[in-house]
Amino acid sequence: MLARIRAKASSWMVKFILGIIVLVFVFLGVESYHMGQHNKAATVNGKVIAVDDYRAEYQALVDQIRRQFGGTVSHEILELFQVREQALQRLIERELLLQEADSYKLQVTDDEVAHAIASIPVFQKDGRFDSGVYQNLLQANGMSVAYFEQRQRQDLLLAKLQDLIFGGVTVSELEALDFYNSENRKVAIEAALFRPSDFTPEPISEEDLLARYESHKEAYRTEPMVKAVYLRFDPENFIDQVRVSEEDVRHAYEMRLANYREPERVAARHILIKADNAEDFDAVAAAEKEILVLREKILAGAGFSDVAREFSQCPSAQDGGNLGVFPKEAMVAPFSKAAFALNEGELSEPVQTRFGWHLILVDEKLPEGVKPLELVAEGIRWELQQEKASHAAFDAADQAYDATLAGADLGEVSSLWNLPLNETAFFGRRGPSSGVSDGRAFAEASFSLMEHEVSELLEINEALYLISVKDRMESRIPPLEEVRERVLADMMKEAADALAHKRAMDVLTALKNGEDTGEVLISTGLFGRQGAIPQLGSLPALSRAVFSLGKEENLPGEPVVLEEGYGVFRIVERVLPDEAAFMADRENIKKELRDRKENRMYTQWMASLKNRAKIIIEPAFQREG
Repeated sequence: MLARIRAKASSWMVKFILGIIVLVFVFLGVESYHMGQHNKAATVNGKVIAVDDYRAEYQALVDQIRRQFGGTVSHEILELFQVREQALQRLIERELLLQEADSYKLQVTDDEVAHAIASIPVFQKDGRFDSGVYQNLLQANGMSVAYFEQRQRQDLLLAKLQDLIFGGVTVSELEALDFYNSENRKVAIEAALFRPSDFTPEPISEEDLLARYESHKEAYRTEPMVKAVYLRFDPENFIDQVRVSEEDVRHAYEMRLANYREPERVAARHILIKADNAEDFDAVAAAEKEILVLREKILAGAGFSDVAREFSQCPSAQDGGNLGVFPKEAMVAPFSKAAFALNEGELSEPVQTRFGWHLILVDEKLPEGVKPLELVAEGIRWELQQEKASHAAFDAADQAYDATLAGADLGEVSSLWNLPLNETAFFGRRGPSSGVSDGRAFAEASFSLMEHEVSELLEINEALYLISVKDRMESRIPPLEEVRERVLADMMKEAADALAHKRAMDVLTALKNGEDTGEVLISTGLFGRQGAIPQLGSLPALSRAVFSLGKEENLPGEPVVLEEGYGVFRIVERVLPDEAAFMADRENIKKELRDRKENRMYTQWMASLKNRAKIIIEPAFQREG
């Protein structure tokens, strides 16, 4: 059951299978995760969603985004993804699903839970479930067995609910064929583009300029702005102040010994004769015969590397078949089993894998062990320097903050700590244009301050800040003379756009009437939905308009609005895709359409559940604005 859920990666249900989230916890680590807290983020039909649950869900989403973007994630990105709202909504929807499953009297047996957990690879050793590994992993991540098994039971319950609600969703052959034809058909068009930059409007009179300004004053209102001074405590600036002794390195090595353990490994070479279609028995037999001939050649004295360079069908052939050093898990099971059973310098019998037939020669066997301190000392030293520098930066920032609480301003603190006092230019809600890595977070803190008030410590991308607002500039409508050039540019742009639109409309009308357009139309040749249009380039809006027309339509109803102007076209040829290609891919097409149907059904169903439910979100967790 769980395997089916995991395979359905595009399905809505994946969002709510906490078993997958739990696995993320296992790999990334989560601080102690306790149940039974009385604090709450929301209630769903009287059932409490705990703050701890929300925090864990929030952190799981942040970690997911962090892996996607790499490294630290800015406040701006988290706001863009609406992580706070998304985390809470996922928990609310999960609770609604569990309550719905209960209303259907769905149940999961203990045997089903046990089988599901036993099938999770991280709890297995040598391909079999290991209770010691299971309990140790959960304990290492602050999670009780009872809690984890409860979550797995819920996951299976949700899978049964999915089967019950969406099990009858089907896609007919005709639906799939229509979709395939729509997505893969090609068309040829004749088109003309009309860019405002190609049109010259009449000069703008002073009277029109003034009228435009008077009627659009609000469009030229400035945003509120502030100018700030700030101190920045960057760990990188404290690197030179910290010292890491040999004893520090040795102690860290001993405390983190598990990080430096290495499994049993071998250094090996191989020769591959491909036979990757197991059902082609003749090809498999021929490959086996060829590998046996090569084995005899090597046993007769031919160099393994020379034979590999000449006959192996693996990319490693150019390096004499060298695969380097690898652990068991790095190779497919039959290959690893054979390689790790060999002695140093021993040549294997032919080994069959899904890739074909192999000969393996083990050059060296490296037993399980721990990397010696000498090999990892520099990396540990660097990590300790970063940690100590971060602590030093925090301590300095904390002391500086205490000084501001005692009445010192940032100028005085700057002198005491010999730190540069940075000053920004005026900036708006997006933050300073330079000097700060996450301007939006900096701006949010700055705009919340009174003039000359010092902020609390603000952490932005691993650096700490103390900010004080030096000056403010309120929102205002500037006089015409101050924005004359902007008003004039806006009017000229609108006038040129109107001329371009009128010309496009005239050409389209002529095409509809079968008249001479007076315009040279560009012939594109055939093209599909994706990619650029021949002779015209990448014009997504024009491509969408072309492929949105019905089978009997050749002209759009209106000129197509493009990023830079307008487009007019007529379709001169349509070509449907090869039906044989559809037949080869029809099962994937049906699956995609079935997933789309399920997602649409789920969206509507969940909206209905929410409308009927009594959902109370605590004020601290309600979306602002």
